[in-house]
Formats: sequence, C-alpha cells, structure tokens
Amino acid sequence: MTAMREEAFELLEKMPEDKLVFIIQIMQGVNSLYNSGAVESKKMLFYEWSK
Repeated sequence: MTAMREEAFELLEKMPEDKLVFIIQIMQGVNSLYNSGAVESKKMLFYEWSK
C-alpha cells in the first residue's frame, strides 16, 4: 500500500461517522468521472492546448 493510500485511510478513520456519507458521495463522483473517461478527455484537451 502506498503512503498516500495509507494516509487516506488514516484520515477516513478519524472522520466522524455522520460526515462519511459526504466523503463517500465525493469519492463515488470522482470514480464515475474516471470511469466515464471525462477526466482523460480533459487531460488530452489540456495537453493539446499546451503544445
């Protein structure tokens, strides 16, 4: 497990239970962006623009 992943788990363990719902929703949203390819498309657009 990478250090960053370990830190993420530690932060989640410290989070109050009633706030975890929001964190999970954010993580699901980010995950769906990556699965849809939207993030990769924006990266490619930025790469092409920055040439």
